Amino acid sequence: EISRAQRTNAPLSLLLVELEEADRIAAVEEDGMASAMLGRFAQAVRSVMRRQDILACETDTRAWIIASDTSRTGAQAVGERVADAVREAGLWRGAPLTVSVGVAVCGEDGRESGALIEAAEEAMFAAAATGVDLLDGREH
Repeated sequence: EISRAQRTNAPLSLLLVELEEADRIAAVEEDGMASAMLGRFAQAVRSVMRRQDILACETDTRAWIIASDTSRTGAQAVGERVADAVREAGLWRGAPLTVSVGVAVCGEDGRESGALIEAAEEAMFAAAATGVDLLDGREH
């Protein structure tokens, strides 16, 4: 996807989505309930995918979205839709599920996969540390 974007001069963004309650769910819930909650997270992420997006699930609680033909503004919108969908996926112990989302844009944050992955992880950790779903622009 990076090669295609560079060859065609098309925008490309990478989003990292991580479920914030993952460790707590695993620590206190029985396997069936934990699986159900993780299933809600996965379904919520899939529910906002666009035709041009590619989803790669690293774990049950951490997903990467390769957003072709998508600039930073578009990637921010995708990230916001993911966060909203996860919040609306149901309650866990009386509170909505939450995610942290990191965004990296090809050309702005790096030109190779390693640099984009690192930038998306940094942005995701910055969002989590700030207590928001995702940061606007390049605030981290």
